[in-house]
Amino acid sequence: MQCEACGEYEANVHLTHVVNGTSREINLCEGCAAKHGINVNGAMSLTDILVGLGALEEVEDAGSVKACPSCHLTLGELRKGARMGCASCYEVFGAELKPMLADMQKGTKHAGKVPVAEVPVAARDVRLEAMQRELEEAVSKEDFETAARIRDEIRDGKTAAGLGKG
Repeated sequence: MQCEACGEYEANVHLTHVVNGTSREINLCEGCAAKHGINVNGAMSLTDILVGLGALEEVEDAGSVKACPSCHLTLGELRKGARMGCASCYEVFGAELKPMLADMQKGTKHAGKVPVAEVPVAARDVRLEAMQRELEEAVSKEDFETAARIRDEIRDGKTAAGLGKG
């Protein structure tokens, strides 16, 4: 299969670009992939791929004056350098990146695996949220006996987890 960009060399970099549920395969030679900012020899960041495919060019130029308060990276610099400056950049530039991420994958919220060490914490958090809803429902029904029992269970759970009383 020939490179779709130059048509001269064999395509050995194969990407799938999904936009609005429609996928399109892009086949490039290593040279053309490198020209488009796709690093084929090392680890690639999400922004490497976005910039290489031209996806970040869809962001308005006016946004380039927007800067991260932690590392001072601007959106324009992000587009040119294809790397986030720090963890805060994900929040600062989230509005610009979210539509692109939604087009590239099944959503913008992580719904994958939880590290083994975090499973008990995640399960406890889910249970505490459910108990909080039960408490609010008991109070709204003026079932104060049940509400007091649930409140005590929540407090005991938080104390046992080292979260303090609440």
